[in-house]
Amino acid sequence: MWQFRGLSAPQSVIIYKNGQPQSASCGSWTSVASSTSNLRFGYAGDGYFQGRVDEARVYNQVLSASDAAKLYSGINKVYPNNNSGIWEIKPGEETVNVSGIDFNRHFMIQPVQRNSSGDIVSSGGDNDPTTKKIRFASTWGSNYSMIQEEYVTRTSLSNVFTQTDWSGGPGQIAPVFSAVNTFDTASSGIDFSVQGLLTAEFTGLSNASSTMDSFYHWAWTEVAGWIDFINVDLSTTTSVFYGLASSGVDSISMNCADTSCVSSNYKVYLTIATTT
Repeated sequence: MWQFRGLSAPQSVIIYKNGQPQSASCGSWTSVASSTSNLRFGYAGDGYFQGRVDEARVYNQVLSASDAAKLYSGINKVYPNNNSGIWEIKPGEETVNVSGIDFNRHFMIQPVQRNSSGDIVSSGGDNDPTTKKIRFASTWGSNYSMIQEEYVTRTSLSNVFTQTDWSGGPGQIAPVFSAVNTFDTASSGIDFSVQGLLTAEFTGLSNASSTMDSFYHWAWTEVAGWIDFINVDLSTTTSVFYGLASSGVDSISMNCADTSCVSSNYKVYLTIATTT
């Protein structure tokens, strides 16, 4: 479970958890600037911290309760900045001038609440320390803005899994941390009912067709020579060809002089009718 912890030492040490001050406190510490000892995180005199520290910051001023709350809630605006080829996050907004118009852009990282069903809610839920909301904003002029929000989710340990079964159907919105058989949404014509199998189905006409390949569209016969099938449709349900590329070819006559033609394992279907 990810949590934000903060320590501030105006006189005695104040401990903050997820932006809120806690009742427990410690005695006065020597300031980091004046101490000659090494600064160490995640270790006490009797053992190490059982977890992972993503990021640690040391400020050259005492943080107020409001500062600690802002660090957690992400109220402060920040923007990415490329400093000599290294990307960094800087506080404030970035101003970009395009065609004489100043655009101010920034993003914010905000906490997320969930209700008892696991759905994200704007208020009245419990804090989800594994999920954050990223809010991107661009403003220009006196009252113009464009805002986009996205959510990112993580676990205490990275998990990688492969999903091969979608038979549970759509509706999976909340994050998952192991392989499931559900998903968010599916396009029409996708059959996901069979476990471990996805099938694309034709929709619309009962006698759906597919046009011949745009490159390999020639057929050779001993009698008629080369026949162009580029605009011919092949029915996917009856395996029948529809329409001929050349209006001068109305049909192909097959003269089976021996029984080998009758017993062959292939057939040619032709019709002058076309599909719409």
